[in-house]
Amino acid sequence: MIRTTRFRPLHVAGLLLFCAMGMGLMFAQGGAQAQEYGGGGTQGALTVSDDTPRPGQTIRASGAGMAPNAPVTLTLNPTLGQTTADSAGRFSLDVTIPGRQAPGPYTLTARGAAPGGGTRVLTAPVTVTDSGSGTGGDRLARTGGSSFLPLTILGLVLIGAGAAVVVLLRRRHLQRSP
Repeated sequence: MIRTTRFRPLHVAGLLLFCAMGMGLMFAQGGAQAQEYGGGGTQGALTVSDDTPRPGQTIRASGAGMAPNAPVTLTLNPTLGQTTADSAGRFSLDVTIPGRQAPGPYTLTARGAAPGGGTRVLTAPVTVTDSGSGTGGDRLARTGGSSFLPLTILGLVLIGAGAAVVVLLRRRHLQRSP
């Protein structure tokens, strides 16, 4: 006599849940994600051509949301430059990171008149990197996390645990069946 077994939907769902959790953990690297700075939307935004410049490097800072034809000052502590917004409130300026700027995270700030009056301040994060002695500074930015191996192991353990639960439930079901 051939004994056939039926998978119960709950058992299959449990296996799928454990597999999904394991795969989710394996691919959860915490990598770089796009972020909106400076208010975004109708409030205006400030963007930079390179958010990891070296000291002495020139980058382009562009923004929108200022009053038409208003002066705009860009600072990174110290002031990097000044420009004038166009008739739509947009601006763009090439600025040079000071040669003696210490490596580390900074906030690039654009300050100008808001369309409805008052002052509008737009910001963008900038991380000044080491000048890259010996590499010419052409290094790629490191993105993602360094936790790949531990998360992979954890994911595999969870998949194994899910499979073990399904096997145990099947055995228990087979023992109870006449």
